[in-house]
Amino acid sequence: KGNTLVILGYAQPATVANFSTLHPTPQGPVKIDTRRRSGQPSKQVLLGDDYGAIAWEESLDDGKIIYVTTPYLAANAYQDYLPNYQFLAQLVTQTDQPIWLDEYIHGYQDSDLVNQERENSLTNYLAATWLFPVLIQLIILSLLAIWGGFRTFGLPQSLTKTKPNNTLTYIQALGGVLAKADKTDYIVQVIGKNQQKQLQKALGLGESPLNETTLIDVWLKQTQKSPLSLKQWLATTSSQKPLSQTELLAWLTQGQKILKDLDNHVD
Repeated sequence: KGNTLVILGYAQPATVANFSTLHPTPQGPVKIDTRRRSGQPSKQVLLGDDYGAIAWEESLDDGKIIYVTTPYLAANAYQDYLPNYQFLAQLVTQTDQPIWLDEYIHGYQDSDLVNQERENSLTNYLAATWLFPVLIQLIILSLLAIWGGFRTFGLPQSLTKTKPNNTLTYIQALGGVLAKADKTDYIVQVIGKNQQKQLQKALGLGESPLNETTLIDVWLKQTQKSPLSLKQWLATTSSQKPLSQTELLAWLTQGQKILKDLDNHVD
């Protein structure tokens, strides 16, 4: 009927255009903050760039529709960009017809629409059905269950304090110091003596330190196994050469395996 409909915020796909751009118009440079563009070339473009149209119009019978891809063409954020307001004013004042603004998003609604939305609310719907009393009962039961679950029965019990393991704490602290000081030779010496005592006891030789030759001979007689692994372990133990972390771990693993193999043989 000769009316003009202006739609701000008409959804269009995003492009690779910069988000904030300035576009020349007869009113001055218009600031646009959106990457959305309409790429159909058949439209009468009112504002656009190489990536597509930002504002365009289409005829509809005696009237027309003007589309703008951003809803913020003349928002308060553009108070420093007067051409934005002038450009929008030019779009909506092309005829002498009255201008109607849809301010629904700002809370301006007709009273009959407000009443209709209130009647169609979820609360009113539930209140009119059997679901509402059931929902109230479920809420009450849930509160009772929560209250019952947090109640304590019997006398309060004091928390038991865990006794600190001073030996373990000392060993861990000493291990940390030795690791930082790179004293692997000291670790090999202490652990090696202890493991050799265990090995001698398992072989029935007592705890007095024996030389390597005696220990290997007794091992061979009692186990009938190759003493190669034992020789390597004893050689590393008596070398007093600093070991890398990998070498130290391999030496520890080898010593544990020797004792385990001997226990299995004795069993």
